[in-house]
Amino acid sequence: MRIAICGTSNAGKTTLVKRLSQKHPEWNVIHEIASTYDRQTRDTPHIQRMILEKQIAVETNTASHMVLMDRCVFDNLVYCWNVSPELSFDDCLCLINNHMKTKPYDLIVFINEFFPLVDNGLRSMDPVAQRRIFSLMSFVIPSLCIAYNIPLMRVVGHSNIRIHAIEAKLRELRSFDP
Repeated sequence: MRIAICGTSNAGKTTLVKRLSQKHPEWNVIHEIASTYDRQTRDTPHIQRMILEKQIAVETNTASHMVLMDRCVFDNLVYCWNVSPELSFDDCLCLINNHMKTKPYDLIVFINEFFPLVDNGLRSMDPVAQRRIFSLMSFVIPSLCIAYNIPLMRVVGHSNIRIHAIEAKLRELRSFDP
C-alpha cells in the first residue's frame, strides 16, 4: 500500500506523516523532498523540476510493502505550475504521466484545509500564494486522481481524526489491518 499525503503549506502533512509513522513504525516514510531546498532557491522552474525528478526517483526506488509519502508528484505539479505556468507545466506533466504508468499510489490523502502560516525557515510566508496553491490543488489533485484511477480521500480536523479516517479508508480498501 502506497499512501501519499498532499496539501498546501501549513496544512499538517508532515505532522500527520510523523504521527502515522509513530503509530505504524513498520511503514517506510518518504520525507518531503522540497524541504531540502531553501525557500528562495525552491521558487525557480529549474529547482521545481529537480524536486519533481527526485520525488519520482525516490518513489520508484522504494520497494517496501507499506509506504507513506509526505507529498507526491501531484503536489509537485502544482508548485511547478505556480512558479512557471508557461515553461514547466507541460514538461512536468509529461514526467508525471510516465511515472503514473508504474502505479505509484494506492491512495492519495488530500488535507482539505490549511492554517495561518508559521515560519519554519523553509516555506513561503505569502498567504495569498498559500490560498492560490490550495485552490489549484483542490482542482488538480482530484482531477488527476480521476484521470489515473487513484482513490482519493479528503481529510480535515485534528491529527487523531485524520488518522482514524485514513485507517478506516485503508480497511475499506481491504489493504490494512491495524
